Amino acid sequence: MKHIVHIINPVKVNQSHELFTAQPITFASMLRAAQETDVSARPDFLALHYAEDEDIIPAFFQKVQLQGCGIKQFNGFERKTKLPLLREILQAAYANSKAEYVIYTNVDIAVQPHFYRFVQEELQRGRDAFIINRRRIPFGEYTPADLDMRYTLKGKPHPGFDCFIFPRKWIPKMTLGDICTGIPFTEATLAHNLFALSSRFHLFDKEWLTFHLGMEIFKKRDRELYWHNRNTFFKYIKRALWYSWDIRQFPY
Repeated sequence: MKHIVHIINPVKVNQSHELFTAQPITFASMLRAAQETDVSARPDFLALHYAEDEDIIPAFFQKVQLQGCGIKQFNGFERKTKLPLLREILQAAYANSKAEYVIYTNVDIAVQPHFYRFVQEELQRGRDAFIINRRRIPFGEYTPADLDMRYTLKGKPHPGFDCFIFPRKWIPKMTLGDICTGIPFTEATLAHNLFALSSRFHLFDKEWLTFHLGMEIFKKRDRELYWHNRNTFFKYIKRALWYSWDIRQFPY
């Protein structure tokens, strides 16, 4: 079996924020899926977080504190939400794990009980990188005690990328720029790096493997940070990766 680490970036929020409901369900689903996987196939769990977020993270995670202040280090963004940069998260994961493969999911993505078994099976088949698209189920005042019922809701597909599996050794090779997490083009940046580095990439966009609370396709985001990420992607990342892309690795 492959040695896998599943990384997430938890954040402490108030009760009015949707993550207040979603994160505990994500945590519980990860633990449940690990418990329903053979011991030899279970992943490590790594939470990459700021100091102020530590007390919401369950004890079964290895906790690694992110240094710096993410997007707030740049002039003009000092008053913005303290969002990490994608490269800060991945570099911290690289430095604090010896796993062969990384699973990186958004913190509002819960997994089905068979999720880790599926990932191991695909790696054993020779996939070097893949992305799994989520299912959308209606938002509600759920708790981890409701997991069994949530598992049964097939929901609807979502076109965006939010669950990535790839070799940890690729992280130093990635072109990530100053892309800010939690804002559009984070997922596009990581996906396009996988397209560039992979020789056996696959997109799973119909499987029933992960779910998200909420039926929305696009969320309202900070306009300035959106344009920061968009400009970084098109002016820096796309140009840097252009000659590494093989159209056969692109989905659709």
